[in-house]
Amino acid sequence: MRKTLNSIKKEARKFYSTNDPAHDFLHIERVFKIAKKIGKPEKADLSILLPAVYLHDLKKPVTKALPATRKILRKLKFSQAQTKKVLHAIEAHSFSHRVAPKTLEAKILSDADKLDAIGAIGVARCFVVSGSKKRKLYFSPDAFCAHR
Repeated sequence: MRKTLNSIKKEARKFYSTNDPAHDFLHIERVFKIAKKIGKPEKADLSILLPAVYLHDLKKPVTKALPATRKILRKLKFSQAQTKKVLHAIEAHSFSHRVAPKTLEAKILSDADKLDAIGAIGVARCFVVSGSKKRKLYFSPDAFCAHR
């Protein structure tokens, strides 16, 4: 599995160099550590979870990441069943995509990604994303982003 993960990491790294700082490879490495820490004691299938972590933010929105992910997994000889599980975890990790995580691996990726969005790093990531989208710091007509 180590060789496969290294290959996925190498392929994924190419995509993250152009992502915003909130979704760069440092984010991926933080989520990887969190997911592994949760996944091991929960007996998650790490051969699904860890590739999904490396590939979960290749492109935004997540629907654009799925074809790129499929191509990488095909190149690395993942089976159709494995690919389906990895794609589900990626598709379900995003709150805004509104796909409920159905597998343990998808739930862990979703949680790990959200854990990276809290605390000081989370606040910094929020400012980076908002700034890159030219959003106002505070918009009184929709202060709680009900209509974002």
